[in-house]
Amino acid sequence: MNLSRLLSFCVNRKRLLLYVNVVFTVTVILVMYLYRGNYFCFEGSFTVVSIYGLFALFLGLFHYVGAYRYRSVLDNGYRPFVYVVVSVFNDVKIIGKTIDSILGSDYPRDKLQLIVADDGSTDGTSSVLQAKSVEYAGGFRVHLNAKNMGKRHTVADVVKRFCTVKDAVLVLVDSDACVAADAIRMLVQPFSDSGVFSVCGNAVVSNSVSLISRFQRCWYAGAFRVRKASESVVGMVMCCSGVFSAYRLEKVLGVLGDWVDETFLGKRVVAGDDSRLTNCAALRLGGRSVFQESACVYTVVPCSLRGFVRQQTRWGRNSFRRFVFAAGFFWRKSWVERFVFYCTMFVTLVTPFALVGSLVGLFLWGSWMGVVVYFSCLVLFSVLYAMTDKLLVSYFSWRDFLFRCGFFVVMLLVSFVYLYAYLTPWKGTVWGTR
Repeated sequence: MNLSRLLSFCVNRKRLLLYVNVVFTVTVILVMYLYRGNYFCFEGSFTVVSIYGLFALFLGLFHYVGAYRYRSVLDNGYRPFVYVVVSVFNDVKIIGKTIDSILGSDYPRDKLQLIVADDGSTDGTSSVLQAKSVEYAGGFRVHLNAKNMGKRHTVADVVKRFCTVKDAVLVLVDSDACVAADAIRMLVQPFSDSGVFSVCGNAVVSNSVSLISRFQRCWYAGAFRVRKASESVVGMVMCCSGVFSAYRLEKVLGVLGDWVDETFLGKRVVAGDDSRLTNCAALRLGGRSVFQESACVYTVVPCSLRGFVRQQTRWGRNSFRRFVFAAGFFWRKSWVERFVFYCTMFVTLVTPFALVGSLVGLFLWGSWMGVVVYFSCLVLFSVLYAMTDKLLVSYFSWRDFLFRCGFFVVMLLVSFVYLYAYLTPWKGTVWGTR
């Protein structure tokens, strides 16, 4: 490499810092998992943890490299007909803003139809919908359920009744989310590729007013810009978030029954509609599922510890059921997709057991030095992840960076929640997000 090329590379500090971050992270993970056994009395258990650490290393490398290689699809002029469906239940405070944001988007009005379905709300939501309908002179359709049916049944009913343009794109938006002016336009751009069946938007936490919601802002940043972005590189975003995602309508129409009638161990499944639809209408059909960073949506997250724990318990159960379902067809895909999926499945499901087991094992049978080293590594990992988020997430501030550094504390607590969720996957009948 000549001097001019070396100087050009070094000037791009973002790339340089990212490569340093990757190398440093790999080194730390190897040291932690290959030599941590010295702090345990039971070497046999260390072998199991080391195997887990090796898979976690591969997955971490995939996320790092994939997140850096990821690029959003630019606006190429693609403007399909779009149905935007919002299913709402007792969201009287924010549903008006959600409607305003959608109808205020820059997408051509003659190619957009908004349908808002009130799923039997009892808090005055229907009155807000009627008022908004008058305000916009009937510019969107209001559908009222006589009784609460659940999000899946409500969306499926709307799709079958009102979505008649078969080659259209179906956009699903949560009732507590507000889309950016260009979000819908950017969300549909990947569909210009006929191989893309689903697209996940970029969710940003808008109510970071408490310690819990501030941590979630950091969590969302990494989950979308790092994890979903890296999955998008190989066309397999495993869960297009229900906050803001799009699907080819014709694909959804073909799997409505399978999606609505999902059961697990003989019980009807209510939550996890987004991951199930991603699997049914995209990945299982051989289509690509991608992430679009430029399609931003601003969402509300739980501010209380109780709400956060309920949310994470529901997400944990959804993840377990999603992996069980998808494992049945991913073995037929390419070796890259198989490796990424089964590695993600193994690491995701084993992580709570590994963290809780390591923590308990260290305190019961380990030395004080082992405890210090273990927590030092967790802090270091948090700093490394925070550095990655700061490099890749456009809105990530230095305050977010500091919160992300302390995220390991939240992850330790959440591990106990996910441990419970994975052991009780058949439970959970709560509608909604909070």
